[in-house]
Amino acid sequence: MLATKFRDDPREVLVMETLPLPRRPVVQLSLDALTASELDSLWGAVVILVQPRFTSIMDDPALPRLLDQFQELLRVQRAERQQIRAEVAS
Repeated sequence: MLATKFRDDPREVLVMETLPLPRRPVVQLSLDALTASELDSLWGAVVILVQPRFTSIMDDPALPRLLDQFQELLRVQRAERQQIRAEVAS
């Protein structure tokens, strides 16, 4: 954010239009496309975010509900993968 401010200062002085903020490209993948380690990392992050110490300070009132729904999707995906591993092992 500080670097962005320094980038915009000369543009403001010269009365030029400010540049749009840089954004990461959005890549949407299905949960099936995630590797086991990616799925585990995502699961850990969501488990932390749904804790009351974080949900109580979220600005968006819909975010905790959406995180709960996403956690359920992750739970289903993990259960399916565990079932597949068990079938392959037997």
